[in-house]
Amino acid sequence: MRSSKLARLFFSLSKLEHRALKKFVRSPYYNKRGDVVSLFDYLVKIDPSDYKSLQKEVVYAKVFPKEKYNSDKFDYAMSFLLKSIEQFLIEQRTSRDALKVQIAMVQEYRRLGLPKHFAKAFRYAQKKHLEQPYRDTRFHRYDFRLEVEQYEFESEQQRSVPTNLQTLNNKLDLQYIAQKLRHSCLSLAHQSVYKTEYDTGLLDMVFLYIEQTPKMLEYPAISLYYYYYKAVTSPEKEAFYQKFKPILFAETDRFAHAEMRDLYLLAINYCVKKSNEGQQQYYQELFDLFRVGIEKNILMDNDGRLHHFTFKNAVRMAVRLKELDWASNFVEDYEAYIDPLHQDAYVNYAKAEILVAKKEYQTALVLLQQIDYKDLQLNLGAKMMLLKIYYALDEYDVLESFLSSFQTFIRRKDVLGYHRENYKNIIKFTQKVLTISPYNKKAQDQLREQIETTKPLTEKAWLLQQLDQV
Repeated sequence: MRSSKLARLFFSLSKLEHRALKKFVRSPYYNKRGDVVSLFDYLVKIDPSDYKSLQKEVVYAKVFPKEKYNSDKFDYAMSFLLKSIEQFLIEQRTSRDALKVQIAMVQEYRRLGLPKHFAKAFRYAQKKHLEQPYRDTRFHRYDFRLEVEQYEFESEQQRSVPTNLQTLNNKLDLQYIAQKLRHSCLSLAHQSVYKTEYDTGLLDMVFLYIEQTPKMLEYPAISLYYYYYKAVTSPEKEAFYQKFKPILFAETDRFAHAEMRDLYLLAINYCVKKSNEGQQQYYQELFDLFRVGIEKNILMDNDGRLHHFTFKNAVRMAVRLKELDWASNFVEDYEAYIDPLHQDAYVNYAKAEILVAKKEYQTALVLLQQIDYKDLQLNLGAKMMLLKIYYALDEYDVLESFLSSFQTFIRRKDVLGYHRENYKNIIKFTQKVLTISPYNKKAQDQLREQIETTKPLTEKAWLLQQLDQV
């Protein structure tokens, strides 16, 4: 039973959900089977890691005491409890969306042919819809649904021709365009990672319509995705990103958390790619995105945690921009929000990165020794810090040995993908800076040009700084 759909679903629920489910399965409106209640009562009390307590024969004896084991009877009980939980989850989700519930009420009054009830419910739904703060893609979806209800009601009254056909058409366009652009941007981000090509369908026609109807860009649920897509795909990329960014920050509170989080992650991915291409001005863009996104809880997960990668990257950007006080305060304020499984490693890593920036190398080395190097990205980041520490401490023999082992490590890690070329370039140019003659100005100029023009090379600024000090 442990691997059954029922057990996996049941034990994935929180304690709060279990308490609500207890009332649900005891309601005669939703469930009239005593074996379902008994099965729930047993499951809610046991430890899911106890294999014996989840053996079918053991559970059956608790649900049907004094009865001989009957697999069909037990499967029926499991199936009915599973269906009850599924219905409970649907009810819970629906009840959390007050507007969706109200629209359902409008639909029922229309179905029952009660015009006064419909009119009152419709006015209330419309009022609540317009009062809510969001103007995201969901807003336009519900805006269109309400207009459909108005149209259907007027059509069924058979007293007059519906008067809202033009408004209905306009809201359909807004809903479709906003949703189409959003999915196109998410698909664009996905295909850049997984090297998958998607058929964009009517997207070119959508862009043409927007460009012929500029008022479409007055809606943030359209303009944000339009400018982002253009920033990624058009020749005038940076100009479109500069139009995208102020709208993103201005409309942060006008989008539901999940959608705004997607927008921030899209913007972060765009800026990461730009910074990896050597455009250092995007470090400030990234820092702004992390700072605002974390302060407004946009980059928090649904459970209120801060992902360890986000934590690490926010510190990295702050250090690059020499915002060391901000970085130190950030680590202190947000370390408790990291999943305990990753907390120690990522907090020590962040503190070490700040110490390296402050040139407190020996203390940083102590912290780096405490990091769990099973995480590949953490391992690579720590190696970069060690490289800089050995260089700063003039430990050139140690550094040469370290660069050799680092090169071997990079060669063996197939999962690195395009990152491998970046690290190979860093190692190559570090070795060249180490060995270049301080008296050969021509060779230095040639090396400087090579560093400046090589891509990808994320440590370009650091390498040029060391070359200047030769």
